[in-house]
Amino acid sequence: MIAALRVGTGEGTSPHLEVTVEARRVTIRLRGPLAGVMAWSVDWEFIPPTLAASTHHILPRRGALADHAEHCYEAAGPCSIAVQVVDTAGAVARADITLELA
Repeated sequence: MIAALRVGTGEGTSPHLEVTVEARRVTIRLRGPLAGVMAWSVDWEFIPPTLAASTHHILPRRGALADHAEHCYEAAGPCSIAVQVVDTAGAVARADITLELA
């Protein structure tokens, strides 16, 4: 089962996403407690239902998991993004984001 991943600032005990848009540049930041996160990925051109992630962040043996991903779109207009997070127990959470880029 895939759980919902929260988008926006929030309180809680699970990771959530912050999305920043500057013209055609989109930055996604993974926030909240990240200690249990094993990996996360972003599909910048999401076409449901298939997640075809082009950005992947995996917990390294040493160091910290990257907490942000950035993409610059070639043209203004609508875009659909999916973000998926997997924790160390194998549980999956996903957020689908639709934006209108200037």
